[in-house]
Amino acid sequence: MQSVLILAQLPPPVHGVTVMTKSIHDYLSDASDISIAQQWAGGAEDLGDIGARRIRKVAEFAWFAASLLARPVHTRQRADVAYVTMAPWAAAAIRDAALATLAQRLACRTLLHVHGEGLDEIVSGKTRRSRLMRRLLRGSEVIAITSKCAEVAKASGLFTRVWLLPNFAPDPGSPARQAGPTLVAGYFANLDPRKGLLRFVSAIAAARSANLPVRAVIAGAETRQMTYAALEALVAREGVQDVVEIKKPPLDKDGFFRQLDCFVYPTEHDHAPLVLLEAMSHGVAPITCDTGGIAEIMGPGLAENVVPARLSDNERNALIVARIATYANDPSALSAARDAARRRFLGNYTEARFRRVLDEIIRG
Repeated sequence: MQSVLILAQLPPPVHGVTVMTKSIHDYLSDASDISIAQQWAGGAEDLGDIGARRIRKVAEFAWFAASLLARPVHTRQRADVAYVTMAPWAAAAIRDAALATLAQRLACRTLLHVHGEGLDEIVSGKTRRSRLMRRLLRGSEVIAITSKCAEVAKASGLFTRVWLLPNFAPDPGSPARQAGPTLVAGYFANLDPRKGLLRFVSAIAAARSANLPVRAVIAGAETRQMTYAALEALVAREGVQDVVEIKKPPLDKDGFFRQLDCFVYPTEHDHAPLVLLEAMSHGVAPITCDTGGIAEIMGPGLAENVVPARLSDNERNALIVARIATYANDPSALSAARDAARRRFLGNYTEARFRRVLDEIIRG
């Protein structure tokens, strides 16, 4: 029986890191020859609490770390594997790196699942923070979500082993939607301007100004950065309240994607967004920006829909609207892009593939 100690947060709040941790937790729970224990304290209580520095969170994590330090460390009592997550760009990255050091005391192997940009700065940066994090992370094994992250981790020499494990989305089955006279564009994420929400509304306004037959659906939970009231005011200022629908939780996610023709996600900072995989799994044509591993996820068949990162707002908007126009005016182009998205998902981002690679990682 192999033992796995999961030192990572499960939902709530619901976001990419916690969702993937729950997927791994549930898979390992189902394995007959693996025993798991999950512990966590000191994280965000909800989406609005993410990134907030609160005394309560610091105190809870300090208690959590102290409880881990108090555990016996005899070889026969150590776990086989410890699992830790980290978003390198986040304020909590040092906390997670410290947890990785603790995990090495408690387990024979420590897996560090990297969920975001910024590993390159950690492994080569000259700041005090980077130097501290290198000391804390040395000796862990990295689980990288993108090839770029895996290459950075390997080149650093910090880690005993580097694994490549792309994210996955559930397979909803073959899409059934047929193109209609009006193109339906969707946006789905926690309401955070950094994920491209303002850009999305601006693109829809520009598309309508160009007399394109487009309507839009926005779905997601409000955050400190953007409330529903603020979003409604933005939509009204852009003059598109007659063609933009805002959906609030609880949400039928499959139903949301089934109504879409294209998924416009002009994010500013994402690494490997789950929502992009979900759109592709439904055969929705994705239009997004070149951040993190997004170009890798989309692949050569959808390269035209990856907007370069270093553009002015006007240049970026023009390219997004041009792709929307292509699909609004040419049903065959839309159908081809939808087929390409579905094929890309089936070839690279299914749950079966994820579980197969995860099994190899856990068993070493």
